[in-house]
Amino acid sequence: MKKAFNFDFMKHRNHFFMISGAIFLIGIIFNFINPPQLDIKFTGGAILKYSYSGAAAIDPNKVDDEIEKATGKVVTTSATESATTTGDADRRIVISFNEKKAVDKTVTDKVDEGLKAAYPDLSFKLEETNSVDPTMGGEFLLKCIVAVLLAVLFMVLYVAIRFRKIGGISAGVSGILAIVHDIIVVYFVFVIFGYPLDDNFIAAVLAIIGFSLNDTIVIFDRIRENRRLLGPKATVGDIANASINQTLGRTIYTSVCVFLSVLVMAIIAVVYGVDSVVTFAIPMMFGVVSGSYSTICISIGIWAIWNEKYPQHATKKRKSK
Repeated sequence: MKKAFNFDFMKHRNHFFMISGAIFLIGIIFNFINPPQLDIKFTGGAILKYSYSGAAAIDPNKVDDEIEKATGKVVTTSATESATTTGDADRRIVISFNEKKAVDKTVTDKVDEGLKAAYPDLSFKLEETNSVDPTMGGEFLLKCIVAVLLAVLFMVLYVAIRFRKIGGISAGVSGILAIVHDIIVVYFVFVIFGYPLDDNFIAAVLAIIGFSLNDTIVIFDRIRENRRLLGPKATVGDIANASINQTLGRTIYTSVCVFLSVLVMAIIAVVYGVDSVVTFAIPMMFGVVSGSYSTICISIGIWAIWNEKYPQHATKKRKSK
């Protein structure tokens, strides 16, 4: 069967490593310029979200002053306006308490008093309250980290055991390095866009881990078959290139479908001001691209370098058969 596409990925693997290095360098620079912030779900604190109706424009600084007078607490207010299905403007304000403590109903009542004092002609309605005790936030963060680590561990063990005939350890290590690559990319997306690290970050990371590893498994499965079909004369680079090119179409089609689906979700969320969806969808889009790139250009390249430098284990296995 005639191959429609045959790119030498192994020849350019060092270029791919340099591209990833450049991306990481940009991310590190942004990390210093705009350091990431942990969401109150991890650190503890309180955020109150209000909708309001009326013609007057809101000055966040004025709201801050009145609420601080009423509550005695330092707050930061931001105002947003978005379209609705009826064509009317959906006006909202978000009040964040700067101290990392949960708030009770007494405080929210005083916030209501401060809002009425600042803008008596506007009608405010409390839509959502996020109030987390610092201890509970720390426990939640720890559980999320453990969940990510366990997911990575079990997935890598699965790869190492399933592909032991093509160097299980090398397959597992290259798989985990690709996963780390994707986690770092998702993290940098949160940093560059200024999103706080919250449960959406953990959700995006877990989704990308599964997506990236699925692509890696498909290519490793093809490598295992090609090692048998191409015979002992085929080099590691030849086997890797053949396997990537044979699965390239499937990888690209899958990635494009997932990317477009998440893109539609992101567009709708931006139009209607659903911030919780936006902060998941946009990092997820970058993660899908990174997941495919790391599988094709990073993971298999690392596996090939490992097996070119240490081919003894695989050679002994073939001779013993």
